[in-house]
Amino acid sequence: MQAAPLLQARLPAHPAAGRGAGDEDAEVAAHVVAAAQALGALVAARRWLPLAAQAAGAAGAPPERRACTLVVLSALLFGAGATRPGFWAGAGLGVG
Repeated sequence: MQAAPLLQARLPAHPAAGRGAGDEDAEVAAHVVAAAQALGALVAARRWLPLAAQAAGAAGAPPERRACTLVVLSALLFGAGATRPGFWAGAGLGVG
């Protein structure tokens, strides 16, 4: 079984992903960020970006929750190589 389909179905929408990035235990937070980077690298951005962006923009979320969600979103983007030239044009998102 491949991990990518399971990850794309579970991690971005899982509420613990955002909370875990702000965990008091630095090791837990580091593991969550590393997992998000791996997800970004292994799963096409068109699968996780809409979900992650929606979670980051959730109305009424407390500031600390939104901050943690933005940490996860930035880790996803970093893992996907979003700073590489041409990334956005080839991501299938209609951007670039």
